[in-house]
Amino acid sequence: MSTLEDKKYKLSIYLIKDSYIDDALIVPKSGEMKSYEINDEEGLLGTLYIKTGYSTVPKWANFFSDIFTAKEIKLETKSARAVLIVSTEGRKLCLTFGHAHFLIEPLAIVRNFGLKVALNIGGETSLRAVDKTSLDVVEIQSKEQSSREVGISNFDFDFETDILKSITAKDEGGTVTLSGRDSVSVGAAVRLDTLRAYLVNILTKYESHEYKKKFSWVDNIATERDKFLIGRLDQLLIEKIVTRDPCVWLAIPEVIIWEDISGFTYKKTRKTLHSGPAVRSDINLDTWLAEIVHAPEIDIDYLKRKRIYLYDIDYEPYKNWPVYHCLNAEVDLGDKKYILNDGSWYALNSDFVTGINDFYEKIDDSEVELPPYGTRKEPEYNEYVANSNVEYFCLMDRKLIMIGGGRSSVEFCDLFCKGNKIIHVKKYGGSSVLSHLFQQGVVSGELFISDADFRRKVNNKLNDNFQLADVEIRPNPSEYEVCYAIMSEVPGELQIPFFSKVVIKTAVKRLQAYGYKVTKKKISIS
Repeated sequence: MSTLEDKKYKLSIYLIKDSYIDDALIVPKSGEMKSYEINDEEGLLGTLYIKTGYSTVPKWANFFSDIFTAKEIKLETKSARAVLIVSTEGRKLCLTFGHAHFLIEPLAIVRNFGLKVALNIGGETSLRAVDKTSLDVVEIQSKEQSSREVGISNFDFDFETDILKSITAKDEGGTVTLSGRDSVSVGAAVRLDTLRAYLVNILTKYESHEYKKKFSWVDNIATERDKFLIGRLDQLLIEKIVTRDPCVWLAIPEVIIWEDISGFTYKKTRKTLHSGPAVRSDINLDTWLAEIVHAPEIDIDYLKRKRIYLYDIDYEPYKNWPVYHCLNAEVDLGDKKYILNDGSWYALNSDFVTGINDFYEKIDDSEVELPPYGTRKEPEYNEYVANSNVEYFCLMDRKLIMIGGGRSSVEFCDLFCKGNKIIHVKKYGGSSVLSHLFQQGVVSGELFISDADFRRKVNNKLNDNFQLADVEIRPNPSEYEVCYAIMSEVPGELQIPFFSKVVIKTAVKRLQAYGYKVTKKKISIS
């Protein structure tokens, strides 16, 4: 039988920023709540704030609303919520009871406190659940659980493209299970007279760097969720925009089918009886500023309110995005580098940034000669190149090959040319746009050497003078070059968003593992 000494309580613990000293700032409604000073043998431990009178009705009661009301049969339940603010070791911590986390001022919370504590306490091979966001082709959030304690490798976790949001793990001894993100949630055999010592231990775990020995990759990429810091980053973004700093640019935030669209506008306009709106073939920060921004000052609300419009082939409005979501930026603040991508800020480890940039710079530039694209869209450009030299280039753009029993399809490439160059072409865009290009190259490259049926279908779409002699014979990848060719109007060497560099690194390593030569190529506008 359990006693008071070994009874476990589920605790949810938040760390408060140093700048929040007054309880009224930490719990804005504390003045409306009952308060009780809590003391231990060292003196004042903290203050407990209790709010009562919460009334809830089960959602299923509405199903029987024709028969009775929840009040008639007394289905309403009453509950109370509480926040205990503890001061110790020069820091303030909040313990919440009864789903009271919403009573804490969000700006007061130290973000990812619980995650760091859980990583420091949890064993390297004692993970039970992982919550992550993948920044590959599209941002995908997922949570995976294991029936037993395992290591991170069992969760299909990519250390360069996945962001760890939270974990559930057991401690090194296997006796305590805890979960951590902003708060650390743990079942603890603790009493009021031992709470101070317990929280001091939690703070010690938070300050520790032990997690870097077990999970050295965890600081590579982290979603920045501190609203105060995001405010500073947004202000820095405005300054960079106003000074036309090249570290900020506009890019289409998602993959589009170019042959289905006519172009973009910075203002919402409708076609007239005689003509459509004047559309642009691409979006550019300088032209947006010149056409739209007339006020002496712009702010983040302005960037989130103003939109960029996409028009279909009939010049009808098709889709639009806030300008803020089309902005990409790479800025330094303090000793950290931050990336703005698709409306979210990310903090990056400086060594990780250096490693990714170094790898990207070492990717060879292809020697294939590709002409400027001018005003042409992707499909028009590919046709133009293929028709300009039919003996050297074979057009494969939009020649889809069915795979997986007809459940999906893939392009072999956009252009195939003499010398066994497999060329994938894409107009410059945001990370998701280019990531789609890189992934396409990987899928195509893997199928080409592993699937004779895929090679047979490719052969059927190739012109006679480009066909394989025998599709049953596995090609030697070392005799082929996979080239990622990107149409860009930006002067100078080919530069792409940081997250695109992360994804191309993964793609290049996979293709090189098969034996392919992998290159990059900039297609200039003129």
